Amino acid sequence: MKEVWKGLIYQGKDLSQWYEVSNFARVRNSKTKSVLKTRMCSTKYIGFMGCLGSRKCRKSIMVHKAVAETFIENKLNLPQVNHKDGVKTHNWVENLEWVTNQGNAEHASTHRLLKVMCGENHKNAKLTNEQAKEIKKLYATGKYTQKQIAEVYKISRAKISQITRGKAYNDTYQIHCSA
Repeated sequence: MKEVWKGLIYQGKDLSQWYEVSNFARVRNSKTKSVLKTRMCSTKYIGFMGCLGSRKCRKSIMVHKAVAETFIENKLNLPQVNHKDGVKTHNWVENLEWVTNQGNAEHASTHRLLKVMCGENHKNAKLTNEQAKEIKKLYATGKYTQKQIAEVYKISRAKISQITRGKAYNDTYQIHCSA
């Protein structure tokens, strides 16, 4: 496939007097034709800081959105750009598509792209998954109240209730979110 360059469109604005973007997700200066260096942003997307006419007028531009707006027609005015393979740094045009917020979330869930912290892996976890199983077993015997179990494990009675009802430290949820 041949690399094709077009004037960059971003957030509905034509920035072609300053920048061009290719179907291979490279960005260059429109006048000098020099390819710009991009960087990974804190969101793990690739972007660059664009000067729009003067050094004072700078804008952070995400490459995947620029490629999509420039190359992919968005007849339905869908709000988000999805990476078909789930890799945020693969910004070539064939890997991008316009989607709804729900469609993007479903894609992320289906392909296990979400890093959900749950059970003992959650940053605020006070118990291990094994302790949660013990709590369920203790409560199921009927010999102990939630309050008694909470005192032993030094957590709230409400958390014991969540564990025994499967709302916290749930085995099936653990499997789902430990991708």
